[in-house]
Amino acid sequence: QFHNPNFISTDATLYKNTHISERIVFQFRFEFYNLFNHPNFTGVQGDLSQGNFGEVTTQALPRWWQIGGKLYF
Repeated sequence: QFHNPNFISTDATLYKNTHISERIVFQFRFEFYNLFNHPNFTGVQGDLSQGNFGEVTTQALPRWWQIGGKLYF
């Protein structure tokens, strides 16, 4: 029986809270998904009778990041 390789993903978040006043807080955030850009292959052809046996057809999410801000009051 054949299956896809293991899925490995490291996510991280960095944020900074800044007090604008006593009751108002602004949070600035960086969020990283698949931080080390490990390739996660999916759709490996596992049928021995096919000519493309063992061929990787798709890849899961690559590294991506986002920037955000929140305002708490």
